[in-house]
Order: sequence, then structure tokens, then C-alpha cells
Amino acid sequence: VESEHKVLVNTNRNWSNNLNLIKLLNPTSKVICTVRDIPSILSSFERLFLSNPLQKSLFYPVSMSKTVHERCDSLMSKTGPVGCSFQNLTECLANPLAAQMCYLLEYEDLTKNPEQSIRDIYKFLGLDYYQHDFDNVENRHDEFDAALGCKDLHYVKRKVEWQDPVNYLPPDIIQKYSNMEVWRAK
Repeated sequence: VESEHKVLVNTNRNWSNNLNLIKLLNPTSKVICTVRDIPSILSSFERLFLSNPLQKSLFYPVSMSKTVHERCDSLMSKTGPVGCSFQNLTECLANPLAAQMCYLLEYEDLTKNPEQSIRDIYKFLGLDYYQHDFDNVENRHDEFDAALGCKDLHYVKRKVEWQDPVNYLPPDIIQKYSNMEVWRAK
């Protein structure tokens, strides 16, 4: 699609806590943060772990992969993929630039109403919307996921739609990581 705008997309989850650097390098930059409640994220990781029992995942040190409690604690540590992303997002939201530079997209909103969610992103970015086919989306990163030892980590189903999540976590883990949605306090 021809456009007068130059749009670059980078999916690194570490950008959110570097708003001042981003603003300095390109004052018109925007950051889109996709968010989801922590127990749902941890449950998704646990589903992947259980569906690949013979695969050694780089997300969990061998000493921390024996139980779901250890795996969730590892994911939520300051160096774990969920904990690190959560810390980055918390820092981002504390930055006064967040109000003008950041757009938060809830996973549930995207899957329940993808067209409106994407329209809202286009509006935030100042871009003209064009029609998307939300029944025909697919994205795979099999080699990247294999390198992480986590098959299907970045697999995207063809149709964007809400599916009631299946829980893979015991109640104490859900309670421990519930109500951490700092983005909803804004």
C-alpha cells in the first residue's frame, strides 16, 4: 500500500521503557503495547510447556522447571520474559511521555473486536485505515521458537477471535499474580 508515511515496526518488548531515547531519535515515534492479565500469560506458557514435554525450554533453568510454581516464578523473575516485560511496561507508564507516545491494546479487546482495535491503532498512529481480513491471518516463527525451545510460542491462528481460555494454573498461582494490571489504573 502506497503511503506518504514511513512506518517501521519493531517488536522488541524492551522499547517500552526507553521512551526518552525513542523521542530523541524520532520525535514522532509511537509505541504500541499489547497487554493481557498476568495469570492468562502464565497459563499460556504452562500450556506450551505441557504440550512439549520432551523439549528443553530456554525460559526455565533446569533447576526451576520441575513444578508449575517454579516455572511461573522463573517467568516472573526480573530476567524472565514476563517479569522483564512487566517491569518495562510499569516503567513506561510512569513516564510522562507515555500519554502521548503509547497505546495500550488489551488482548481480549483485540480478539473480541479486531476491526475496531486495529482502527483505533491506525487513528493513534495517524494513518488511514484499510480493510483487513481477520479471518485469514497467520504468522509463524518456527525457527525462532525452536531456538528458544518453545514450539508454537509465536504461532498465530488464522482467524482472529476470542476463545475462552483454558486454565493450566493452580489457584494459589492465579491469586499470587492477579490484579497486577497497572495499565488499567491509568
